[in-house]
Amino acid sequence: AAVPPFEVLSHRILWTVAFVGGVALYFLLAQIGLLDTIPGLVLSHVVMIVPFAVIAILGALSRLDRNLELAARNLGASQLQSIFRVILPNIRFGLFAAWFVSLVMSWEESSVTLFVSGVNVVTLPKRIWDNLRLDLDPAVAAISVIMIVATTLVILFRKSDAGS
Repeated sequence: AAVPPFEVLSHRILWTVAFVGGVALYFLLAQIGLLDTIPGLVLSHVVMIVPFAVIAILGALSRLDRNLELAARNLGASQLQSIFRVILPNIRFGLFAAWFVSLVMSWEESSVTLFVSGVNVVTLPKRIWDNLRLDLDPAVAAISVIMIVATTLVILFRKSDAGS
């Protein structure tokens, strides 16, 4: 089956944005003195991941009935109470989706990590990358087995959950 031109174009755009974003973050962090530091790494991951988390949360908020908040306010709840007792419980799945997407994307953003970290800051994906490039370490094989087993268990759990 042929790949639609939109998908090819969107993948090229995403790779270009990731590369340009990584280079831009590198120069920004170098100028403000956060290159190869944990705060610089956290900042770079936040910059790359926040748009996707916002999309997930906005999707949940778009399905939220505004009348629920208005009813809570009319019944005497303060704005803070209506947020914590009405809005957040109703968008909890969107918040979970945002958290999960952020976790997976942060794990997957090894290219940004390679741009902004050096020898002082080492994440697990960077260590795996370095070990695969420089030497074969049994720890990388063990981590790979753990990830494969975890993924297989999630898939089997989802299949058994969907079957019942």
